[in-house]
Amino acid sequence: MDDISNTALYFDITKTMIRKSCEVFKNRKEDFSINFSYKDLHNEDIKSYLIEQIEKYNLQNRVIIELLETEAMEDFKEVVKFIKEMHPYGIKIAIDDFGTGYSNFSYLADIKPDYLKIDGSLVKTIDKNKRYYTIVKHVNAFAHDLGIQTIAEFVHNEEVYNTLKEIGIDAFQGYYFAEPKEKI
Repeated sequence: MDDISNTALYFDITKTMIRKSCEVFKNRKEDFSINFSYKDLHNEDIKSYLIEQIEKYNLQNRVIIELLETEAMEDFKEVVKFIKEMHPYGIKIAIDDFGTGYSNFSYLADIKPDYLKIDGSLVKTIDKNKRYYTIVKHVNAFAHDLGIQTIAEFVHNEEVYNTLKEIGIDAFQGYYFAEPKEKI
């Protein structure tokens, strides 16, 4: 069975997610994220639609596009081009699941993402695993030296949260704060 990315519906679904996300957050104050695949950032129609929706709902400086680390490395030049095209519209970039793919630190200096989301595989046992603690501590310091904010994924208990706070992580997501919910 093919996954949805190999069907004619893929870009229609991406547009629907962009539109629905913008509609939900148009009357709210929080920033919000939309996951983009490598295919999305190559598609001129998708990029135009994203900009159109941001302008329609006046969401400049509130949209964060999350790119998977492994996909961001597939065509580095295309990612840099995408970021340059999106920044004038106030779109921020996050590298998602950092630590699961290439983890090539040199490309972070060139891509210049706004956020680095540290993968849950490094976070979930950080309070007990000294090696993961050391990795996350140094990734956080490196990101901060480049002016990149850090977000820890999979924060599921108070011990993990306190350990991450001690390291100086900027933001957190996970079950410790709230379980995923239906649209509000």
